[in-house]
Amino acid sequence: MSSALADRAHSDELHAEPPTSIARMLAQGAAVAVWACVAGFGVVAAPVLVAWLGAGLAEPLEDALSVAGTGWLLGMGATLSALDGYWALTPLGLTLVSLLLAYRGGLWVAEGASPVTGSRLAVAVGSTALTAAALGGVVASAVTSDLVRIDPGEAAAQSGLVVATGAAVGVLSVELDRRRGLLAAPGWLVAARRPALAALAVLSAAAAGLTTVALIGSFGTITSLLEQLDPGAAGLLALLVLCLAYLPTLLVWVLAVLLGSGVSLGAVVSVNATGVDAGSLPGFPLLGVVPQTMPGWLAPAGLVTVLVAGAVAGLIAGRGYDAGHRWWEPTATVGAAAVGVAVVVALVSWAASGAMGPGDLSWVGVEAATAAGRAGVGVAAAGMVAAGVLTWRAHRPSREASDSLSAS
Repeated sequence: MSSALADRAHSDELHAEPPTSIARMLAQGAAVAVWACVAGFGVVAAPVLVAWLGAGLAEPLEDALSVAGTGWLLGMGATLSALDGYWALTPLGLTLVSLLLAYRGGLWVAEGASPVTGSRLAVAVGSTALTAAALGGVVASAVTSDLVRIDPGEAAAQSGLVVATGAAVGVLSVELDRRRGLLAAPGWLVAARRPALAALAVLSAAAAGLTTVALIGSFGTITSLLEQLDPGAAGLLALLVLCLAYLPTLLVWVLAVLLGSGVSLGAVVSVNATGVDAGSLPGFPLLGVVPQTMPGWLAPAGLVTVLVAGAVAGLIAGRGYDAGHRWWEPTATVGAAAVGVAVVVALVSWAASGAMGPGDLSWVGVEAATAAGRAGVGVAAAGMVAAGVLTWRAHRPSREASDSLSAS
């Protein structure tokens, strides 16, 4: 009763406050876009300008800023076209920077505003998307030259999508927390968030650990590739920053190998948990982690990782229920969490795929559907077993008490 009264009072409080004006939502949405784009560009520009200074100002400042703008747009998912090919493999490290900046801006909008209705939320996110799209299109037009071209329309669409997504997640996280208890979603569905996040954390930790092992094991190959390129001190700094930006992309590839779906580097190399079909690769240093052979323990380790992720999700889901709940709710929670895991894996796999040039490298990356299916099925199977065991144990005392009463 007290919970219902609290929810009703909270609802009355939400409706009592006047909604934030549309003009303010428009202005704040635009401000978030400017903040995310300018700060994101600054993250890319800083090492580029350091490299430019280290090279003794040999090139005009406009060229250095053009390189920074090109890197920022690549992080947004734009395609870089040149005279001898194109590049469309997104450095997810830069994408994450832009998403986090926009997310922080979305938090600022939501925390400083009265409860946001659906229409006003759409206004704020729309303003963010349009402003970011305009900035992306302007930067693409500015960096385009006779040697390098980025389509302004594609750059605008990608910039708007990335920044608006981050801002929308920030706003929604605050609004959903404000309206907790007022949502019409069933409890078992709302409870799926924590198990899904836990399963993703297990998968990410395993992929990060294996990536670290691969980088350490291939350190000699990577340094050899750097020496062959001989970029100089300034170029070395820029190249190291670029490799750092592609580390999350590499992590997604390693996760795909763990899941058993593998990674295709065009028609040149295919990498999966059981072996490597090797060929010649371009001299990008980070590709030095591609091994000649795969250890025999990798495939079983990948299977165990998925099952552990599912078991953790199932334990978290099962502990949230007792004998007073319906027996199928923990299983349904795990199922919803597995769907969430599959969706996230599909999205990051799609984002970590693209082109590294024409010909054999016209497509590199992960089969998103295969990776997502393996992750979702594994988490669901192990999670439902773990949740089912906890549910059985929770209902066992009440069942035994009922049997004893019937016997007496």
